[in-house]
Amino acid sequence: MKIKSIVTASLFSIFANAHAGAMGPASSSVGSTILPFVSIEGAYTWNSMYPGKINGFQSTRNNYPWGGRAAGGFALKHTENLRLSGEVGWGSYGNNRFSTTAGEAACYYFYGFDILLGAIYSYRQLDFFAKAGAMIETLRGNANSDLGQFYPGGFYSGHIAEATSQTAALPEIKVGSEYNFNSHLALSLAYMYAFGSNQSLSANNQAPGAGNGVTLNQQLRFQAPTFNTIMLGLRYYI
Repeated sequence: MKIKSIVTASLFSIFANAHAGAMGPASSSVGSTILPFVSIEGAYTWNSMYPGKINGFQSTRNNYPWGGRAAGGFALKHTENLRLSGEVGWGSYGNNRFSTTAGEAACYYFYGFDILLGAIYSYRQLDFFAKAGAMIETLRGNANSDLGQFYPGGFYSGHIAEATSQTAALPEIKVGSEYNFNSHLALSLAYMYAFGSNQSLSANNQAPGAGNGVTLNQQLRFQAPTFNTIMLGLRYYI
């Protein structure tokens, strides 16, 4: 299923909580009850795209988990310590590279556009948040196959190059905390989970030639994968 990007404006709120002394500046001490923010985060992602078997040979996977996310949002004061919040963001979540002795090599890149709503609880310099929403996850890949190895037996020769793109809307949750250096700038640490699908691939192909026909036995489950992501970043209230 192909789904185009969603665009939503997100704003964020902040409220004044003044505590003097050795503990440092108070958590988000600002006069306004509605305050926009921007944030940038580095991301380390585990995904559910795993190696499969082709003609009995296990493929190898090299996972490159590093990525990043940029977002904008708002917080809205609800009570003395509680704020409602929302944000939209776009992220890159690394890539996987596969290869087999059966003559196939592939590389897949992961992207996501998300919208999240939730709440923030403030205690001194710390903010704790929990949010839920949806991610429009996009998987893009390129695969190259040597037909002589992919279909053993000498009946086929040559190469195939394929470009793939899969997009799906996935439920998402994000929880974490922020340490406020002052009323504008905070350091954030968060965990994000996108509820995708497990991937599986199994292929047993034979093309023996000499009028014996071609035998193909393949099972493929290829959808937007699950993400488990740790994020470290900075949030700035405008």
